[in-house]
Amino acid sequence: MTIRQKNKRTMYKALKAFFTKWADVMKPITAFAAAFTQFLGLLDEIDAAADERNSAGAGTYTARDEASEALIDILLAVAAGLAGFASAKKLNDVKELATLKPSKLERLPDVELSVEADGIYKLATKYATDIAAYNVSADKITTLQTAITTFKAAIEATASGDSSVTGAVKSLRDLFLEADDIVKNQFDNIVKTLKIDEPKFFAEYKTARKIHDVGGSQEVAPAPTPAKTAATGTTAGTPAAA
Repeated sequence: MTIRQKNKRTMYKALKAFFTKWADVMKPITAFAAAFTQFLGLLDEIDAAADERNSAGAGTYTARDEASEALIDILLAVAAGLAGFASAKKLNDVKELATLKPSKLERLPDVELSVEADGIYKLATKYATDIAAYNVSADKITTLQTAITTFKAAIEATASGDSSVTGAVKSLRDLFLEADDIVKNQFDNIVKTLKIDEPKFFAEYKTARKIHDVGGSQEVAPAPTPAKTAATGTTAGTPAAA
């Protein structure tokens, strides 16, 4: 698994424990049972797919996934500066191209992600002087260029990979997308219906739903170690939002 996938897997495990703890609250909500069963099945499939890839020694695929994460991180940073500049200057066409979402980028096939990154790099180069005021330095643009080159090389390296490994890697990516869909479109919406009746439940869900960065990804901030304050006995420190 990549760092981002490991962080999400940690969040999935927290949700599993949370819903198990609050089983009595969830029991009357019949729509939840099917979603939760499907979610648990996906967790097992994710672990199985990860084991399959590891046993096959898919070093090239791990490199490709890591290159993809690095590219998405710097791509979002550069695009954000472009979007801010374009918004200020009323360049709506540039703003539209530069307004990117991590979830969309993660779902793009490798070739399409490469094309998206090339487009942002060209725009960043064109407006390099202007976007420097938006914390997009020449070094960041160079980092984006390097990330694109590294990602393209990683894609080519996977072309000769073993077919069984390819299947495992594609399966992992698809499984995480399916699990994310259940969390965002099923769990999140169902839990919102309980916000008024079960405030403690809702608060604990939000904590379980957060992604803790346990591996150094640039997408989410490191989760602080909870500590009880002497005065209040409450837990200090709030992890980064998903």
